Amino acid sequence: ELEIHSKPGEWETWKIKAIDKSLFLIKVLKDPEKNTREIVLHNIDKQTLKSSPEKITIDEVPCSGKSCDERGGLWFRNSPDQSQYVIAYSLPYDKKQNERMSIHVIDENTNRVWNKMVTFPYPDSRCRINSMLLDEAGNVYMSALIWKEKKARKKGKPVYQTHLFAYRNNGTVY
Repeated sequence: ELEIHSKPGEWETWKIKAIDKSLFLIKVLKDPEKNTREIVLHNIDKQTLKSSPEKITIDEVPCSGKSCDERGGLWFRNSPDQSQYVIAYSLPYDKKQNERMSIHVIDENTNRVWNKMVTFPYPDSRCRINSMLLDEAGNVYMSALIWKEKKARKKGKPVYQTHLFAYRNNGTVY
Protein backbone atom coordinates (compact mmCIF):
# COMPACT_ATOMS: atom_id res chain seq x y z
CA GLU A 1 0.00 0.00 0.00
CA LEU A 2 1.34 3.41 -0.97
CA GLU A 3 1.21 6.11 1.70
CA ILE A 4 0.96 9.65 0.32
CA HIS A 5 1.71 12.69 2.51
CA SER A 6 -0.92 15.20 1.48
CA LYS A 7 -3.94 17.03 2.81
CA PRO A 8 -7.34 16.03 1.37
CA GLY A 9 -8.32 18.19 -1.62
CA GLU A 10 -4.79 19.62 -1.85
CA TRP A 11 -3.89 17.96 -5.16
CA GLU A 12 -5.81 17.37 -8.32
CA THR A 13 -3.90 14.65 -10.13
CA TRP A 14 -0.88 12.41 -9.61
CA LYS A 15 1.26 9.70 -11.18
CA ILE A 16 3.94 7.34 -9.87
CA LYS A 17 7.02 6.97 -12.06
CA ALA A 18 10.51 5.47 -11.93
CA ILE A 19 13.35 7.87 -12.61
CA ASP A 20 16.70 6.08 -12.85
CA LYS A 21 16.67 3.78 -9.80
CA SER A 22 14.20 5.86 -7.77
CA LEU A 23 10.43 6.01 -7.54
CA PHE A 24 8.70 9.38 -7.59
CA LEU A 25 5.21 10.62 -6.95
CA ILE A 26 4.35 13.48 -9.32
CA LYS A 27 1.53 15.68 -8.04
CA VAL A 28 -0.24 18.81 -9.18
CA LEU A 29 -1.15 20.89 -6.13
CA LYS A 30 -3.96 23.47 -6.20
CA ASP A 31 -3.57 26.86 -4.57
CA PRO A 32 -6.94 28.63 -4.93
CA GLU A 33 -5.72 31.74 -3.10
CA LYS A 34 -2.91 32.36 -5.60
CA ASN A 35 -4.81 30.84 -8.58
CA THR A 36 -1.89 28.52 -9.35
CA ARG A 37 -1.04 24.88 -9.82
CA GLU A 38 2.28 23.66 -8.41
CA ILE A 39 3.89 20.65 -10.09
CA VAL A 40 5.97 18.72 -7.56
CA LEU A 41 7.91 15.47 -7.14
CA HIS A 42 8.12 13.43 -3.95
CA ASN A 43 10.64 10.62 -3.56
CA ILE A 44 9.08 7.26 -2.63
CA ASP A 45 10.98 4.87 -0.39
CA LYS A 46 10.99 1.53 -2.25
CA GLN A 47 11.09 -0.49 0.99
CA THR A 48 8.30 1.23 2.92
CA LEU A 49 6.40 2.70 -0.08
CA LYS A 50 6.02 5.99 1.82
CA SER A 51 6.35 9.27 0.01
CA SER A 52 8.74 11.76 1.52
CA PRO A 53 7.21 14.95 2.94
CA GLU A 54 9.96 16.96 1.16
CA LYS A 55 8.99 18.05 -2.31
CA ILE A 56 10.93 19.04 -5.40
CA THR A 57 9.05 21.87 -7.10
CA ILE A 58 9.10 21.59 -10.88
CA ASP A 59 6.96 24.66 -11.61
CA GLU A 60 4.15 26.90 -10.45
CA VAL A 61 1.61 27.46 -13.23
CA PRO A 62 -0.99 30.27 -13.19
CA CYS A 63 -4.63 29.57 -13.98
CA SER A 64 -7.54 31.96 -14.32
CA GLY A 65 -11.29 32.21 -13.77
CA LYS A 66 -13.43 29.09 -13.68
CA SER A 67 -10.60 27.01 -15.16
CA CYS A 68 -8.95 27.03 -11.71
CA ASP A 69 -11.75 24.74 -10.51
CA GLU A 70 -11.18 22.24 -13.32
CA ARG A 71 -8.60 19.46 -13.66
CA GLY A 72 -5.75 19.59 -16.12
CA GLY A 73 -3.92 16.70 -17.76
CA LEU A 74 -0.58 15.34 -16.56
CA TRP A 75 1.90 13.69 -18.95
CA PHE A 76 5.16 11.92 -18.13
CA ARG A 77 7.47 10.35 -20.70
CA ASN A 78 11.10 9.24 -20.67
CA SER A 79 13.68 9.34 -23.42
CA PRO A 80 14.62 5.95 -24.95
CA ASP A 81 17.93 5.93 -23.03
CA GLN A 82 16.14 7.11 -19.83
CA SER A 83 18.60 9.98 -19.39
CA GLN A 84 15.86 12.63 -19.58
CA TYR A 85 12.18 12.89 -18.69
CA VAL A 86 9.40 15.21 -19.75
CA ILE A 87 6.68 16.27 -17.34
CA ALA A 88 3.92 18.18 -19.10
CA TYR A 89 0.83 19.66 -17.53
CA SER A 90 -2.09 20.66 -19.71
CA LEU A 91 -3.79 23.57 -18.01
CA PRO A 92 -7.45 23.13 -17.10
CA TYR A 93 -10.01 23.62 -19.86
CA ASP A 94 -10.98 27.21 -20.57
CA LYS A 95 -13.22 27.73 -23.61
CA LYS A 96 -12.12 31.37 -23.87
CA GLN A 97 -8.42 30.53 -24.30
CA ASN A 98 -6.21 28.48 -26.57
CA GLU A 99 -4.89 25.13 -25.37
CA ARG A 100 -1.98 25.71 -22.96
CA MET A 101 0.67 23.37 -21.60
CA SER A 102 3.58 23.67 -19.20
CA ILE A 103 6.49 21.49 -20.45
CA HIS A 104 9.47 20.51 -18.30
CA VAL A 105 12.43 18.36 -19.31
CA ILE A 106 14.53 17.05 -16.41
CA ASP A 107 17.55 14.74 -16.18
CA GLU A 108 17.88 11.52 -14.17
CA ASN A 109 18.88 13.59 -11.10
CA THR A 110 15.69 15.72 -11.43
CA ASN A 111 17.72 18.76 -12.54
CA ARG A 112 15.93 21.05 -14.99
CA VAL A 113 17.21 20.79 -18.56
CA TRP A 114 14.62 23.22 -19.97
CA ASN A 115 11.05 24.32 -19.48
CA LYS A 116 8.51 26.30 -21.47
CA MET A 117 4.90 27.45 -21.21
CA VAL A 118 3.31 26.67 -24.57
CA THR A 119 0.14 28.18 -26.02
CA PHE A 120 -1.13 26.23 -29.00
CA PRO A 121 -2.63 28.19 -31.93
CA TYR A 122 -6.02 26.49 -31.43
CA PRO A 123 -8.87 27.03 -28.97
CA ASP A 124 -8.96 24.67 -25.99
CA SER A 125 -12.41 23.48 -27.12
CA ARG A 126 -11.04 22.21 -30.46
CA CYS A 127 -7.58 20.90 -29.49
CA ARG A 128 -6.63 17.68 -27.69
CA ILE A 129 -3.09 16.42 -27.16
CA ASN A 130 -3.09 12.85 -28.37
CA SER A 131 0.46 11.61 -27.74
CA MET A 132 3.87 12.82 -26.61
CA LEU A 133 7.45 11.66 -27.18
CA LEU A 134 10.83 12.73 -25.78
CA ASP A 135 13.99 11.87 -27.70
CA GLU A 136 17.55 11.43 -26.35
CA ALA A 137 18.46 15.03 -27.27
CA GLY A 138 15.68 16.41 -25.02
CA ASN A 139 13.35 17.33 -27.88
CA VAL A 140 9.60 16.98 -27.23
CA TYR A 141 7.16 15.97 -29.96
CA MET A 142 3.38 16.07 -29.54
CA SER A 143 0.54 15.07 -31.80
CA ALA A 144 -2.77 16.85 -31.35
CA LEU A 145 -6.23 16.37 -32.76
CA ILE A 146 -7.61 19.65 -34.07
CA TRP A 147 -11.33 19.80 -34.81
CA LYS A 148 -12.52 22.04 -37.63
CA GLU A 149 -15.95 22.26 -36.03
CA LYS A 150 -17.51 21.43 -32.68
CA LYS A 151 -18.90 18.13 -33.99
CA ALA A 152 -16.49 15.20 -34.16
CA ARG A 153 -18.08 13.85 -37.35
CA LYS A 154 -20.12 15.24 -40.20
CA LYS A 155 -22.09 12.81 -42.34
CA GLY A 156 -20.01 9.97 -40.88
CA LYS A 157 -16.67 11.54 -41.78
CA PRO A 158 -14.24 12.91 -39.18
CA VAL A 159 -13.89 16.70 -39.07
CA TYR A 160 -10.50 16.86 -37.42
CA GLN A 161 -6.86 16.87 -38.44
CA THR A 162 -3.78 15.57 -36.68
CA HIS A 163 -1.02 18.15 -36.17
CA LEU A 164 2.53 17.51 -35.00
CA PHE A 165 4.27 20.02 -32.72
CA ALA A 166 8.03 19.90 -32.06
CA TYR A 167 9.85 21.69 -29.25
CA ARG A 168 13.58 21.37 -29.91
CA ASN A 169 16.77 23.08 -28.82
CA ASN A 170 15.55 23.78 -25.28
CA GLY A 171 11.96 24.57 -26.16
CA THR A 172 12.22 26.40 -29.49
CA VAL A 173 9.04 25.78 -31.50
CA TYR A 174 9.30 24.15 -34.95
